[in-house]
Amino acid sequence: MKKLIVILIVFSGWSICTAQSNYILWSFETGDRILSHPVVENDIVYFGSNDNIVYAVEANTGNEIWNVETGHNVQSSFALNGDLLYFESGNNCYALNKITGLEVWSFISNDPDGAEKLDPWDYHHASPVIFENSVYFGCGNGRMYGFDLNNGDLTLQYEAIDSAAIRSTPAIDNGIIY
Repeated sequence: MKKLIVILIVFSGWSICTAQSNYILWSFETGDRILSHPVVENDIVYFGSNDNIVYAVEANTGNEIWNVETGHNVQSSFALNGDLLYFESGNNCYALNKITGLEVWSFISNDPDGAEKLDPWDYHHASPVIFENSVYFGCGNGRMYGFDLNNGDLTLQYEAIDSAAIRSTPAIDNGIIY
């Protein structure tokens, strides 16, 4: 079992106290490694694990609020907008209600190579980016997808040369996706 550990480090003058057990506020066990970057909003920590599950945990106590199984490693970070939480798992894109964990919409890529193109040891996954009324995902199958934030309608699909995995998070400036 792997644990997400929240550590409080005390800064005193010029020295840094090392994290000791009395500085650990709480820990949380998952069934595998945690490679996604956690996101915190309104005292809730959202993160994914290689046990194929997305978790919502109380930031102050470490108590689980909900979890959702996706069928693939969850290594992407998350984007939050209103009541929705967006993330990628196994080249599939999801929008969950961040309070309940219920699926609002999903896009299953049906890529014949699917998650097999993903290296389970490669923790570099693009994070979704929100611009205006769309959310954009770069996926390991070499595709970039854009979806309507609320209903999941496909607004963009682009395939990289040689279907090279898109591992970096897209940047958007003046309506241009880089």
